Amino acid sequence: GVVSRHPDLEIFDTEITRLYEYKVRIAAMKPTSDIAWLKVNSSPLIKELQTIINEWIERYTRFLYDNNMQQLNNIQSFIKEVQDGIKTLPKDLKTDRDKTLLTKVMTHLRDVTQIKDQTVECFPQLRDTIQLLKKHNVDVSVSKGVDLLVTIENARTELDDTADNALGPIKEAILPLQSKESDNVKKRVREFQIKVLEYRMEFQSAMPSGKIGRAHV
Repeated sequence: GVVSRHPDLEIFDTEITRLYEYKVRIAAMKPTSDIAWLKVNSSPLIKELQTIINEWIERYTRFLYDNNMQQLNNIQSFIKEVQDGIKTLPKDLKTDRDKTLLTKVMTHLRDVTQIKDQTVECFPQLRDTIQLLKKHNVDVSVSKGVDLLVTIENARTELDDTADNALGPIKEAILPLQSKESDNVKKRVREFQIKVLEYRMEFQSAMPSGKIGRAHV
């Protein structure tokens, strides 16, 4: 499944903006100042503060980027898993392999039904996170310079196409086999229930007649 966390982007934006404002104020500080007869060199302190602030900005933006990439990777993995899982369909139910294959395909269709809508709801958050990172000058390009916004839109399109294929042609193709297997399962259940009833009757008939009294100490 697609597991995701949705951080509050407004809080992150406020904190990162505040840190950049601190950077501007620190950068405006004089590197040296005279206090009475002393000449104070503030450069080491200024440099230290700038390093601390940059580290915190990196922590915030790195978390947003990594979380976004994890969600996107989860979605892409789910899409590939479904695509691979419905690529081969059972021809009939004559072999255990075909029965296993039918169960596998049905599982993927179930997953698409359960997960697709909530996964679609993740995409606005993914796009907003990228826009926030861009606002704060974070490089959000992936391999070969492709913008992550393009990658996100491609994943959304691929998810829709995969879901439409799974819940359309694929579901229709396996429906006769699914109905047949359902009938087979019901038949096996009925046969099992009959066996249980027969065993119970046989067991009861084999019991000694009469009541067994209680033993008294």
